[in-house]
Amino acid sequence: MDSVDVTINKIKEEKAENSKEAIVMPTIVKDFNISFDGSYISYCLGNKIYVINTKSGFKREITLDKNTFVNKYLWLKDRNRLIIGEKNREFI
Repeated sequence: MDSVDVTINKIKEEKAENSKEAIVMPTIVKDFNISFDGSYISYCLGNKIYVINTKSGFKREITLDKNTFVNKYLWLKDRNRLIIGEKNREFI
């Protein structure tokens, strides 16, 4: 699978320093979301949502039930929590 590098610049207010973290994602990813403070980046492929810790590079895979698909997902605006809207395939 091909991959693409994404660079995140985080400015630390108290020291006014820039921190750059390289996150590698598959090139097929066209849309991704970043948590409110830049600690996490997420993207959706198929029936899975991937969440990557931008500090450690650790990637977590969230797999949905086979009868559902991701309708929408977003980060809360004030904390590192992800809201996932699912749709059941039987009701489409």
